[in-house]
This record gives sequence, structure tokens and C-alpha cells, in this order.
Amino acid sequence: MTAQGAVAGGPLPTEKEIATATKILLAAISDAAPERAREALAKTMAPLLLVPKIEGPDHLVEVTGSLDLAPLLHGSGRSGGRI
Repeated sequence: MTAQGAVAGGPLPTEKEIATATKILLAAISDAAPERAREALAKTMAPLLLVPKIEGPDHLVEVTGSLDLAPLLHGSGRSGGRI
């Protein structure tokens, strides 16, 4: 994971904050509530880019994208509240 998703001009999250945000995301994904998982992924994931590398029965696809945990971190500068 890179620091590219850090809040502009703000400090990088601590390992504990990253672990907490990751646990929240994984809990939402593994939960039996698909809507909750969809919402969590929509907040944190950029669209994935799939590029075929090898075609045929042993196909290979390169997948790139990013994951921004900032929306799940408290005090990230994004309150989500009304302005």
C-alpha cells in the first residue's frame, strides 16, 4: 500500500489506524449483508482496470486499482457530516 491515498497535506495514518480501517472493511465484506459490503467497497475502492496478458485456456489478466481507507478512518479530515 502506498501513501498516495493520504489526506492531502495531512499526516499518514498509523499502522493501528490502517489495521482498524481494514478490519471494518473486511467485516463489511464478509458480513451477510451485501448492501453493507457494497457501500464499504464503494467508499474505499477506485475502479479496477483489467488488462489481458495471455489469452486462451490458461488466460492471465493483470488487475490494477487502488484502495483508499481514509473514509473509514476517524479524524481523517472527512467527517461525512453536513457542512
